Amino acid sequence: MFGATIDTALLYNTALMAQLGEDYENAIKYYNQAIGYNYGGGETYAYLADIYKTQGDSESYLQTLKDGFEKYPGTQAVLGSLINYYIFESENSGDALTYLDYAIETDPNNAFFYSGKAMVYDKLGQPEEAIKMYKKSIEINPDLVEAYFNLGVIYFNEGVELSDKAVEIKDNNKYEIAKVEADNKFKEALPYLEKAFEYQQDDTNIGKTLRTLYYRLQMTEKYEEITKKLEE
Repeated sequence: MFGATIDTALLYNTALMAQLGEDYENAIKYYNQAIGYNYGGGETYAYLADIYKTQGDSESYLQTLKDGFEKYPGTQAVLGSLINYYIFESENSGDALTYLDYAIETDPNNAFFYSGKAMVYDKLGQPEEAIKMYKKSIEINPDLVEAYFNLGVIYFNEGVELSDKAVEIKDNNKYEIAKVEADNKFKEALPYLEKAFEYQQDDTNIGKTLRTLYYRLQMTEKYEEITKKLEE
């Protein structure tokens, strides 16, 4: 007589409890109903997407995130998941740039967004752009270990590439010039890898990369010191 009303909070909470209880079929049903009533904002899309991810349904996972971003672009859970998907799970990592640009526009002092953009550029074979973004992320957050390490690795890999080319040179004078060029790249990598290891001395991956760099630069004392540390 007085008109039916929908308890949208009840729909949302029922979906949440179903998800916690791994009753994904009902969780999906009630999250979709909540979305239909525009309840819960972007978080509802994020929770629904998580269920699809748990079920291994990548297509529905991505589409739900895209729908959520289109309607609630400012929801960090949706935006962050889209960025991570394109960086770490998709072959089309360049698509992450669209979402990273939006993220930077809305939060220009978030170092992780610049670091994420650097990772994409590195994957796309654009090391110079990656270097710029890693340096920007460090400028904003001087404690961002992953930026130091990844930046160091870019310079290190460039040094390896130049060193491999130098070995193929027959002319001794030209070889020496090429070797110096390679060593200079290794030297550029040094402060960044040392900084990364300073922050995370229990990270053997960083330690082994730094040890290889010391070996390349014939820094015997440093090489022996880090070797002992890695063997502890």
